[in-house]
Amino acid sequence: MKGNLILTPENVQVFERTIEMLENSIVEMRQVVNNMIPETLIKYGLNATLKDLCEDINNSGKMQINYQSSGIENLFLDQTFALLVYRIAEQRINNILKEATAKNVVLRLVKQETKLTVIVDDDGNGVDTTNFSASASIGWNNIQKQIDFLKGTLDVHSKKEGTLVRIEISV
Repeated sequence: MKGNLILTPENVQVFERTIEMLENSIVEMRQVVNNMIPETLIKYGLNATLKDLCEDINNSGKMQINYQSSGIENLFLDQTFALLVYRIAEQRINNILKEATAKNVVLRLVKQETKLTVIVDDDGNGVDTTNFSASASIGWNNIQKQIDFLKGTLDVHSKKEGTLVRIEISV
């Protein structure tokens, strides 16, 4: 289109700036879409997406996550279901990064019979479970809402050093 137009030098600059802004908008839109649904989740599934999440955090140097999975290699999950499970794991990991001062985390995704279990075990400073309520923070509240939507269960065990979160969902 640019080659077929006759533009003044001032209009060329305006046109080129407009094209640059459009290209930047496309990049930003792709980032927004990826934040809504990671591209790897669509293309390769939950297992690959969780591996990528853990690799990204490991590469950042903030903490080390050991990702383990069992029984999900050939598991087909509805995209909405998979996205919610991913968001639950992501939120828990974000909570650990922000609050737990953990150095090591184990994230396990296990499929046995009709149950999908997500286990997140960290060596951080733990949470007070004596008066624990999942609505105590925005992060826990988000996790609980997603688990409720999936009709799953949340079990939190914490000690002075570390928290084990176990989520079970029927598949």
